[in-house]
Amino acid sequence: DAVSLNASAGGISLTAAAASNISTSAGALTLDGAGGVDIDGSTISVDGTDDSNLTMTANDAGTKTLTIAASNSGAGTGAISVDADGTLTMDSDGALTMGGSSVDVDADNGTLSLDGSTGLNIGTNADQPIDMDASTLDIDASSTVDVNGTVVTIDGSGALTPGGSSVDVDAD
Repeated sequence: DAVSLNASAGGISLTAAAASNISTSAGALTLDGAGGVDIDGSTISVDGTDDSNLTMTANDAGTKTLTIAASNSGAGTGAISVDADGTLTMDSDGALTMGGSSVDVDADNGTLSLDGSTGLNIGTNADQPIDMDASTLDIDASSTVDVNGTVVTIDGSGALTPGGSSVDVDAD
């Protein structure tokens, strides 16, 4: 038989002096709080054995934010690790922004592809260096390639072979 607790005029408190379990042998366990749900512990583990999600669904005229944050008030740092043995997908209807003192993107076992439907900007802050170190650099453009700088140096151990319908080398 089901057990029902109902406190129509106040709250319900469950207190235990040792570890406690709340579980179901069948069906879902639902925690629903009209004023929110607060889960607090020295460590928290949320595990799912099937498709799972963490979703915020708001209905408000202002911006609402789902924040996942890590901090450490001790000598170490707070870190967030996101890991998948398959594809990791990040998607946004607005801008996708990554920031920090540095941002490292590494494709350990494959190619890093950057694609923008209306363009790709690298080095949009003026007068900042861009360092490319590659065994081969292939610039394939369907239109003009414009290299503009006070000093342009092309140095290599092999031959430099300019090609195309027109090559204009102008130092003005």
